[in-house]
Amino acid sequence: MFCEVTTLRLDGIRLRPGEWPAPIRGRMVFEQHGGRVMASRRSMRSAELLTDWGTTPVPTLHLFDPEVVDVVGDALLFRGYVIKTTPEDKRCAEYQQLWLVRPCMSMDAPPLAPFDPSKWVRRLPIEESSPDEPTSSAKWLAAHPDAPDWKR
Repeated sequence: MFCEVTTLRLDGIRLRPGEWPAPIRGRMVFEQHGGRVMASRRSMRSAELLTDWGTTPVPTLHLFDPEVVDVVGDALLFRGYVIKTTPEDKRCAEYQQLWLVRPCMSMDAPPLAPFDPSKWVRRLPIEESSPDEPTSSAKWLAAHPDAPDWKR
């Protein structure tokens, strides 16, 4: 999927809308990694944003165990983990990351209009979800009782 991705956290810390970096345009691919090739010794899903370096696609952003949290306007919110090596002691750390993903038609399409967070800032997750909090789909199904649901 061609998209523009804006990272909404830096080393696990939530960024204010004025601190958001510029979106990165690329092609998002999803993969399932087996436990034999991952250092975590478990199978893991990942989302990877590939950007072009000349004519070569280069992995630019990685998100492990991605999940769609919400839809805000023309964007999707993906939450997952990033793995980062600390420069001081070369240790790996996992941070929770939040991506604002806006689909686009192609890599060469005109830039998307800037995302206006003022309409959606109250819906952006501030805290991590608790197990007793209803999921986005459960909230949607409660608001739309006529919609088909296999769980009902």
